[in-house]
Amino acid sequence: KQAELKRDKTLKEREELENFIRRFSANASKAKQATSRAKALEKLELEEIKISSRRDPSIVFRTNREIGNEVLEFKGIGKAYDKQLFSNLELKIEKNDKIALIGANGMGKSTLAKIITHAINPDSGSMHLGATIELGYFPQDTSNLICENLKLYEWLMSEKFKDLDEIRKCLGRMLFSGSDQEKMAASLSGGEKHRLMLSRLMLERPNFLLLDEPDNHLDLESIIALGEALYNFKGVVLCISHDRELVSAFANRIWHLENGKLTDFRGTYQEFLGENDG
Repeated sequence: KQAELKRDKTLKEREELENFIRRFSANASKAKQATSRAKALEKLELEEIKISSRRDPSIVFRTNREIGNEVLEFKGIGKAYDKQLFSNLELKIEKNDKIALIGANGMGKSTLAKIITHAINPDSGSMHLGATIELGYFPQDTSNLICENLKLYEWLMSEKFKDLDEIRKCLGRMLFSGSDQEKMAASLSGGEKHRLMLSRLMLERPNFLLLDEPDNHLDLESIIALGEALYNFKGVVLCISHDRELVSAFANRIWHLENGKLTDFRGTYQEFLGENDG
């Protein structure tokens, strides 16, 4: 029986490695990973594989409704605090866009995200969100959002989400066991709070994901799972991140914000680096 379990696990691992190699061997940004997985596949022995106890989170973002032709448009957007962050931005997001917003700290990336959520107003210009857009927002700072003395499943419950079984299953997919779900949300670590926020986004089913450094505090396995989930997502993504692996996994458009100038590049992160000499 034990040998059969080992063999089943090995066959599944072989299938996952083969799928990755087939999908990414022609992708320049993933070539090294595909090669390393090919080597791992060669070494895999059906009889000798050890059963691993490690679990990875299962992140799947679904949508409630399909996006129409209009997503988001900036017309002459500008904002300044102590300095001018950006001015006269003319940008349009389209329905198949998976955008990575990159740049050094303090350049105004989070400010731009907050303008989209209407948390702050621009100094100039206007923004238009399409009528079909359902926005799911992951703020950079979750401390004010996850601060109640509520159990995890209680924190996720709302007028929209009343199905306790679905909530508990969603928490389980994000590696919160039955006893973990009894914890108070306010007592969670940074990484746990981010996994809880991702659980909420999975339940909300928005068609536009606006994420401000969601990879902060996450371990490597969670970042890889997040990248795959964003790649497979059927909606629009605008994600602020400094993590090259995450950005490489999903982005088909790059917004680079630096010293008041936003460069709009249509292509992968690897292509962007090639155009800009890394």
